[in-house]
Formats: sequence, C-alpha cells, structure tokens
Amino acid sequence: MENVAERFRGGSVPETLELEGAYRVHLLAAPLPPLRFFGHRKVFERGAGGITGVNEFLGAVRIARFRVQRAASLDGSGLKVARIAYDEPCNPFFVRPLVDEIRQVGAEEWLGQGFYPVLGRLRRVMWFSVRR
Repeated sequence: MENVAERFRGGSVPETLELEGAYRVHLLAAPLPPLRFFGHRKVFERGAGGITGVNEFLGAVRIARFRVQRAASLDGSGLKVARIAYDEPCNPFFVRPLVDEIRQVGAEEWLGQGFYPVLGRLRRVMWFSVRR
C-alpha cells in the first residue's frame, strides 16, 4: 500500500472544497484490484452549513450521514485533509467513531484513509478511492 500512501501524501486539499454530487467509492486492498461493494457511492451535498452527505448502496439505500471540513490529518503527518466525520446522532453507535480523510489526486479523483478505534486507539483501517 506504499504507492497509495505516497499518492495520498502527494495530493492536496483545495482551499474551497467543491465536492458535490455522487462519487464512486472503491476499497484499495493490495494485491486485490480496487473493490466496489454494492455500488457504494458517497453523495455530497452543499448547503448553507457547509458540505454534508451520505453513503449510498445499491442506488437506493442511504446510510451513515456525514459532514465534511478541512482539517489536519489524524495520522500525525500534519497534512491538510478533507475530513469526513460520521459522529451524527442519526447514525448507529458503531458508525459514529468512523473518520475518513480524503486528498485530491486528480481532477475528479480523491484518495482516502479511514480511521476507526481499535483497542482504544484510532487506527487506519482502510485505504479507498473516491471518483466522479
């Protein structure tokens, strides 16, 4: 996964996040090819309060609402990321601790890392791509 980590570090986060609409999500787990589960998409919505969204599966099932903001990465690198936080009251208790971070690596492509508490510590549990 070093190549993914290098691409992630080489990405950027625009000053103004233009995320809006549906983006395909693929899990990146070497040596497997990118995996897309149940047509997974992140659907971003822009509003007066900023960018929010939801994960969508099978084109209709929407779960795990989130909000997006620019922040420093949780990995200690100091990199700026677009942080996707799931700590919304409407989400199930086991989804709320999840935090995704994405960085733009192409015109319509972002790479992300997902963090989840394991043994009391937030740990990177996945790499993924988000594409228009």
